[in-house]
This record gives sequence, C-alpha cells and structure tokens, in this order.
Amino acid sequence: MSGPKCDEIVLSKAEEEKLRRFYEEQLQRERELLCRKREEERRERLRLQEEEKRRREEEKRRREEEQKKKQQDYRDGLSEYMSKLQEMEREQDADREEFDEAFEIYMAACVVAGENPRTFVYEPGVGKELADKLREESERLREQTVANACEKQVDGWIDRTIEEMGYHIIGKKEQTEGIRAVSKLYRYDEKTALHVIGVGGQFTMEIVATDDRERPLKEAEKEALTGSMEHFCEDYKRIRNKLEESGKLEIKNVFHMPVDRKYAALMNESDYRKTKKHIISGGVDYTAASTEEEEAKRRYQ
Repeated sequence: MSGPKCDEIVLSKAEEEKLRRFYEEQLQRERELLCRKREEERRERLRLQEEEKRRREEEKRRREEEQKKKQQDYRDGLSEYMSKLQEMEREQDADREEFDEAFEIYMAACVVAGENPRTFVYEPGVGKELADKLREESERLREQTVANACEKQVDGWIDRTIEEMGYHIIGKKEQTEGIRAVSKLYRYDEKTALHVIGVGGQFTMEIVATDDRERPLKEAEKEALTGSMEHFCEDYKRIRNKLEESGKLEIKNVFHMPVDRKYAALMNESDYRKTKKHIISGGVDYTAASTEEEEAKRRYQ
C-alpha cells in the first residue's frame, strides 16, 4: 500500500567527488584571473612604494644635512625611530599580503557560487583577523556550492526517472531562503498528480488531487484518491529501483506510510510555476563554467 513515502536520496561518494573536482577547477580558473590582477596591483604598489622610499631618503638626507650640528643623542634617537617605523611597515606589508591572498580566494569562491561578495576593507593591524574571516567565508561558500550541485544532480535523476515512466511535470515552486526546498507536480492521471517534495536530501512522494483553486476534497474524491494511492505502490517501487540501478545514488528509508484517507490532499496547480520539459541526460547536469578568458576578465574590470 502506498501513502506518502519519504527516502533520503544523496549522491554516491564517487559522484560527489567528481563535483568537488569540478568545483576546484572552476575555483582555480577564477583565482588565476584574480591572481594576475593582484600581481598587476602589487607591481603598481611597489612602484609607488619605491617612489615614496626615494622621497623619504631624499628627505632624510636633507634633514641629516640640516641636523649635522645637533647633538649625537638626537641623531641616535632619530635613527632608532626610523628603524621602528621600517619594522612597522614590514609587519603591515606581511599582514596586507595575507589579506590580499585570502581576499583573492574569497572573490573566486563568490564567482563560482554565484553570490555577490561582501565588502572587506584592509586595515593596518587587523589584516590577519580579516584574512581568517575571509577564509571562513570561502570554506562556507565551497561547501555550499558543492552541496547545491549535489542536490541539483539528485533532482535531475528523479526528474529523468519519473519522466521516463510517462509522468510529465506540471509545474514547480522553490524556496531558496534558508533551507532549499523544491515542490513539484507531475501529471499522474486525469484528476491526480504525483507530488514530490525535496528538502535537505529527503524526498517525499505522494499522490494528490489537483484543481486550479484551493478547496476541501469531497468524500467521493477522497475515495477515488485512495484508489490512485494503491496503484502508485508499484510505481513507487519502480521509481526507487530505477534510481538504485543508476549506481550514482545512495537511498535510505525515512518513512513509508500505508494508504489512508487521512492523507488525501488537493494541490492548487496555479501555485506552481509552469516549466518546460527538461530531461537530464544520464542524470548529469553540471553547471557549465565559461572557459573564455576574456569574458571572465570583464568581471573584474
């Protein structure tokens, strides 16, 4: 018997590793572009620093000429001050280098994740703290991007399997804020639909009545719906078997409910965004990354 069925469906470790390698390749491409840009900026900064250094040296020589007749202790004091100042500058340069490297990785991670980067401004003395925060954000984006890609690939396998059984999608709605949740309707027969809800790797499937408005179900409709639930029992086994046969997914039972009138529900089709038929070839739907370097460069100009 087949009331609502819920299974946890995730990618196999091998498929997840493929996505991770794909992500790292994207990240490396973006980082190389940022690295070149950062190198240009570094050279310009060094040029300005050299100019400033020459200006300071000239200023220092001028002051030394003016102060030749002053007492030796004053000259020693000035020398000690300049030494401390140079040491502070060296420390700040090291902090800045660490911040720039972390910021470069963060920007690349934002591009791959499709997120707008937050504003991080370097400040002397806190460069290491900012770099640590940037690394935390980069790692969060890395895991989020891989997790989203895994979820989308599982969605693709489910879509393809259900479509191959002749149940075509009617529409879907998606929640992207917080935990990602996807709800889809597939035409099951003239008056019913297969309702699939995916949340955090768990997918629930049930047979529901449909209409173009919200309303309570009539008793006769509930009775007819339980018949469709009974019929779905074998279809559900076929869906799960096909998913398992792919060898790409790991499936674990969460709950499998029996047929019961209390599960009879009606879905308002007008709440679902109409979609075009989309079958994922072989269950694979990697997000394509642009390999055109010039196009990528424009993002940083």
